[in-house]
Amino acid sequence: MGIRQELDENFDEEIVEDFVDHYTVMIGVVESLILGLNNPYMYCDNVNELFRTFHTIKSATAYLKIDSMQRLSAYVEEVLEILRNREEVASQEVINWFLGISAMYLQWRDDLNEDGELSKIHYKLLILPDLESV
Repeated sequence: MGIRQELDENFDEEIVEDFVDHYTVMIGVVESLILGLNNPYMYCDNVNELFRTFHTIKSATAYLKIDSMQRLSAYVEEVLEILRNREEVASQEVINWFLGISAMYLQWRDDLNEDGELSKIHYKLLILPDLESV
């Protein structure tokens, strides 16, 4: 049984459809927000928007009991909270880590749309970049 079928069996179809639609839209803009983290004029807005996006995904996936997505979203949210309290732009190492995070969420989008098994979190994403370097 794929992730989509599992969700459809456990939750109202409209709730699942809304989640998948909103998730697809949110993940569609994440990469451009990440790429703006090295721009001093965009940094604050982009990091705040990324925080809101991952907070929303965390909340929705907690409700839908999609544990791996919820846990990674909480982890990313914690990193973004650290970055929100900084004024310096993100380093290339941090941006690359976030691009890896984005790729994981894009894979999950495909898993949802194809009703596949939810992909495992790539272990390298659990290794934080140096958040202090600029």
